[in-house]
Amino acid sequence: MSESGSGSGIGVMIEADRDADEISDRGGLDRVYLAISRIVAGHGVSLDHYQRDAVLRCIRHRMHVLNVATIEEYRAMLASDPVAVSGLIHEIMRPQGQLFRDTIVLEALRAVLLLRARETDCQRIWVPGCFDGEDVFTTAIIATDTFLAADEASGFVVFGSDRDTELLRTAQAGVFSAALATRIPPHFCNRYLSRTSDDPRVDYELRRRCQFLAHDAVAQASPFLDLDLIVARNLLLNLQPALHRQVLEYFYAALRPRGMLLVGALEFQLEHEDLFHLVQFAPGLYQRVERKGASPRRGLVRHGEPFADIFRGASTPMMLLDAGFAAVAMNTSASVLLDESPDDIVGMDILEMVEPVDRGRLAEVLATLAAERRARIDLTFAGGQSVVLALSYVQGRVLAELNGAGDDHLRRRSTEQARRTGALLRTIKDGVIVTGGEGSIVEFNEQAERLTGWARHAALRQPLQKIFRLMTPAPNTPHGLQPVPVRDGVSDDAAGELFLLHRDGRRIAVSLRATPIAGDGSQVLVFEDISERKLLTEELAYRASHDSVTGLFNREEFEARAREAHAELRRSGGSAVLGYIDVDQFKVINDTLGHVAGDELLHELAAQLRIHLGEDAFARLGGDEFGVLIMKHDLRTVRPLIDTLLDAVRRFRFYWAGQAYAVTISVGVSAVDAATENITRAMSLADAACFAAKDAGRDRARYADDSDDLPRRYADMNLVGKLGRALDEERFALYFEDVVSLAPPQRPVYRELLVRIRDDDGHLIPPGAFIRAAERFYLMGALDRWVVRHALRGIAALPQDDIVYALNLSGQSLGDDHFLAYVLAELKASAVDPQRVCFEITETAAVSRLTEAIRFISRVTEAGCRFALDDFGAGMASFSYLKKFDVDYLKIDGSFVRSMLVSPSDLGVVETINRIGHEAGLLTIAEHVEDRELLEPLRKMGVDWAQGRAIAVGRPFAELGGGRK
Repeated sequence: MSESGSGSGIGVMIEADRDADEISDRGGLDRVYLAISRIVAGHGVSLDHYQRDAVLRCIRHRMHVLNVATIEEYRAMLASDPVAVSGLIHEIMRPQGQLFRDTIVLEALRAVLLLRARETDCQRIWVPGCFDGEDVFTTAIIATDTFLAADEASGFVVFGSDRDTELLRTAQAGVFSAALATRIPPHFCNRYLSRTSDDPRVDYELRRRCQFLAHDAVAQASPFLDLDLIVARNLLLNLQPALHRQVLEYFYAALRPRGMLLVGALEFQLEHEDLFHLVQFAPGLYQRVERKGASPRRGLVRHGEPFADIFRGASTPMMLLDAGFAAVAMNTSASVLLDESPDDIVGMDILEMVEPVDRGRLAEVLATLAAERRARIDLTFAGGQSVVLALSYVQGRVLAELNGAGDDHLRRRSTEQARRTGALLRTIKDGVIVTGGEGSIVEFNEQAERLTGWARHAALRQPLQKIFRLMTPAPNTPHGLQPVPVRDGVSDDAAGELFLLHRDGRRIAVSLRATPIAGDGSQVLVFEDISERKLLTEELAYRASHDSVTGLFNREEFEARAREAHAELRRSGGSAVLGYIDVDQFKVINDTLGHVAGDELLHELAAQLRIHLGEDAFARLGGDEFGVLIMKHDLRTVRPLIDTLLDAVRRFRFYWAGQAYAVTISVGVSAVDAATENITRAMSLADAACFAAKDAGRDRARYADDSDDLPRRYADMNLVGKLGRALDEERFALYFEDVVSLAPPQRPVYRELLVRIRDDDGHLIPPGAFIRAAERFYLMGALDRWVVRHALRGIAALPQDDIVYALNLSGQSLGDDHFLAYVLAELKASAVDPQRVCFEITETAAVSRLTEAIRFISRVTEAGCRFALDDFGAGMASFSYLKKFDVDYLKIDGSFVRSMLVSPSDLGVVETINRIGHEAGLLTIAEHVEDRELLEPLRKMGVDWAQGRAIAVGRPFAELGGGRK
C-alpha cells in the first residue's frame, strides 16, 4: 500500500505542481522529466503510459522520503542507483486501495461472492498489479470469511500478477506488511495471519488458495480466462486515459459472462460503457456487458433481452433500429448480405443506407410505423442489394428484416447450409477455422472469434495468414517470436511451443491440428487454448524445483545447476566456488520458539543472503543448510564477498514475539573448476569446511585448501555413508582382545569386545578408522545399540566361566535418555548373568557428561554389571573426579604405558595411577602393552592385569561361539 492514502493526494499534488512550476520557471522541468523517463525506460517501464501529474506527484514523494532537495539531485541519484529507480517504479505502480476501509464496497464484494457461489463451484478471481500480494491475500481473507459466515461450500482461487518478480517472491512467501495488518479487523488478523515478526505471515491454508504469476497488466493481455471477478483498485489511476480502453478490453476478454470488475474510489466513473456498466448497489463495482458485434454505448443488443439470442443466431438478415431509426445492431446475416461491417453501419440512419430514389417512400413508411406497428417496403440499399424491408416494433425498438427480393432460392439454400454449419461449430469447444483451396477463410466458429479477436463476418473471405497469426519462440528475434507457417498436419508436438497472436496483441498458448479436406489445399484447423494448462505446468515445475519455505531452489535443482555449470567450466575454462552455509544454533530457535518461528527465520535470512549473493544459483539444501554457486570467482577473490556476507548476518536481527535474536552462520567454501572431479566431491569438501568452521567456534568461514584437517574431515564424511549402509545391512562383526592377570598363573580374566565393519569388498575396517566419523556425525548411539544387543546375546550363548566381558560405550549414548532403558531391557531379554558384563567408558566422556555418567553407572551397577574407566590419566582432573564414580576397574591410558621404559615422567604417571586405583579399591589394567619387556616392570609395581599385542591380538568373537563371523 502507498505511504499516502487517497485523502492526502490533493495536498501532495499541490506540492508537486508547485515544485514543477518552480522548476519550469528555470526552464528545467521538461529536460529533467525527459531524462528521468529515459532512466526508468531502461528498467522496462515507459512513463508515457502514466499521467505526467501523477508521475510528478510520485517523484515529489520519493524525494521527500529520500531527503533529496532538488529534482536535479534526484535525477542524478536515479542515474547511479538502480535501487532508487526501483523505488520510483514501485511508487508509480503501487496499488493504493485499502479494501477493509471501504465498508460499502466491502459489503458489495461479499454480496458478489455469494451471488457467484450459487453459479460456480470454484470462483476464479484475479488481482492484476498485485505488488507484494497484499490485495490478493485481503481478497482471499474476505472470500473465506464470507463463505464461512454464510455456510457456503464454494471454493475459490485468487490469482495475483505483477511485473516485478522480486515482489512476487515476497507474495509467494505470504509476507503481509505490519502496516496493513493494523487496518484489518483484529479477529481477521488472529484467524488468518500468524505473527512471526514485525511483519505477520498469511496462514498456510489461505496461501494455498493464492497463485502468482509475472505479468504486466498494462502492456499484456490477461493470462487468465473465464474469471468471475477482477479486483483492480486504482490500477488505472495514474495511467494515461488513452490506455484505459486497452486495459479494460484486456479485463473484458478475461471475464466470463456477467463477470465483475472492482475498481478504486477515484475510478468510479468508467467511460467505456460498452465494456462495463456500473452495478447500482455498489460504487466501484462494474459488470461485464454482454455484446455481439456492435457497441453497447450505441445500443448493442444486451445479454438477457428476450430476442437477443434469436437476433444473433437468425439466418434472416436483421438490423435493430432505435426510436430515431438509427441502427444500433445488425446480425451476421445482414452483414454478409449488405457486405458491410457492423461497426460501419451502427449509428447510421436507415435513410442514409438506401438509394436516394427510395428515401422518400421509406420516410413515409417510417412516419406511419408508430401507428401501424408493422410495415413492408421494396427498396434498394446503397450497395445495390434489392430487398423487401419488413419493419416492426419489438421491446421499444424497431426490428428491420431484410428479405431478398425475387425469392433467391440459391441464396436461401446457402444461408440454410451456413446456419446448420454454424450451429454445429458453435457446439465445438475448440477453435475451428475452415479454409478454401485459395487459402481464404470459409468458416469460423465462436471459439475462433474469442481466441483470435476477429468477428466471424470480418474473418470470412480473409487470407488465413492475416487472421490466424501463429508464432513460436525465437530468442534472437526483436520480439522473441517468429511466425510459423500453417501446413497440413502441423501440430504442437511437431512445431514445439506455439502461440496465437490475438488481434489486440496478446499471446495465447495453443495446441493445433491442421487436416486437409480436399486435394485443392482446403483444410480444417482445430486449435485449443492451453494457457491455463501451461500456467499450471509452470507452477508445478516451479514447486518441483523450489523450496516452499524460502522460495529458493531446492537441493535437486541446485545440484543440477551446479553440474551444468561444472560441465561448462570443463568446456570453456574459468572458475567458480561452491559455498555451504549453516545457521549456527538454529536448533535453539526451533526448540524454544517452535517450528513456525524456525521457518520464518529461514525465510527472512534467505532474503538477507540473497541481497549479497545476487542471481547466482542459491538454494536451501535442507534444514538450516544453504548452498550457493558463485561464478567467476576462485578461493582468493571470493573471500571479500564471504566476509561481507558474514558481517551482514551479524547485523541481522530476527524479531519474534517482541524479542530480537542475533544470528550467525558458518560457511565452508570449495573450488569448482575444470580440475574438479565432480560436484558431489566439491559439495562434500565445502560441507567438511563448514564443519571445520563450526568446530573452530562458528561465525566464520573455512576454505577447502587452507586446512590440513579438511582431508580427514572429508574422509570422515565418506565413511558416514558406509556406516549407514552397515547399520541397515548389519555388516558389523565383533572381535575380542584378552586381558590377562600379571600374577601367576597368567590367564585370561577379562575380554574387551571390539566392533569392526565389513566394507563393500568384504574387508574389515578397524574402529580407529570409523569411530571418529561416527561420533562427529552422531551415529554412535545406533552403533552402541548394535554392540549391546549382539554382545549380550553372544555372551549368553557362551559356557559359564569367571571371565568378564567388556563393552565400550560412547559419550553420546550416555547423554541419550532412552539408552539406559535399552541396556536394562537387553540385559533382561538376554538372560545373561550381569556379573559377566562390564561397560567401559573413557575418562574424558565420563567427566564431560558427569551427571549422566554417574546416573548411568549407578543404575547399571545396581543391576549387577561392572564398570571400567578407560584411558584413565588422559584427562586434566582425573584424580579429583575418580571418587565420584562407582567403578570396578581402572584402565591406565596406553600412551603412558607404551613409553614408560624410556620416559621417567610416564613411568611416574603409571605408578601414581596404579597406586591411587588400589587405594580406591579398584583393579588396575595397563593398556597397549605392545612389548613383553613391559610385563615385568608392571608386575613389580603391582599392576593387576595387562592388555595389548604382547598379550594377545584381536580375534573374532565367533571363535568363542558368541559372535557372528
